[in-house]
Amino acid sequence: MITISSNGWTYRIVGIDNGTNTVGFVVIDHNLRTGISTVVFAETITADRSAYLRFPGISAHRSKLHARLATIKPWIADLMEEHDPDIVGCESPFAHLGINTYATLLKSMDAIEDEVYDYRSTTDFVKIPPGKAKKAVCPPGDYKNDKESIRQFILKDERIVAGSGIVLDRLDEHCIDGIAVARCLALDAARAFA
Repeated sequence: MITISSNGWTYRIVGIDNGTNTVGFVVIDHNLRTGISTVVFAETITADRSAYLRFPGISAHRSKLHARLATIKPWIADLMEEHDPDIVGCESPFAHLGINTYATLLKSMDAIEDEVYDYRSTTDFVKIPPGKAKKAVCPPGDYKNDKESIRQFILKDERIVAGSGIVLDRLDEHCIDGIAVARCLALDAARAFA
């Protein structure tokens, strides 16, 4: 459900490029009247070795994956607290992945969803297939799914702009994928609102 907040026509969206070690987070403020998505925050975190040092017990007694997720989860909690989004979108695992990779990405997505739910149980958490996210930033009739094409489509789209302190062409591939996820939700919201 779309509601107009005290911020007017702004719909705040978090887009997440899911991962079990490296995760890209983007926050956009989408103006439902103009169709402009302003990137107000973008960051990529990497859990890797710091997770094993911070959570040696989890790493030794459960798994390195659980230690990495233990590092990622509080970061998501802080993101939710700081940006208070209306909706969160997360790129869902690719269907063609090997079963082990697919399973670990599902665990990561579930851990992220749990943190969103813990922040506010009524916040929508939407799982976005990668192809749908990419299509949202492709020009009509020109679907591509390679990372460089998606980057160029985002950089050339006049409806995706940088907020204060954000330089779009300096964002890494994980943040770019987060923008695609967020833009997908923005376009869905615009259609629902219209």
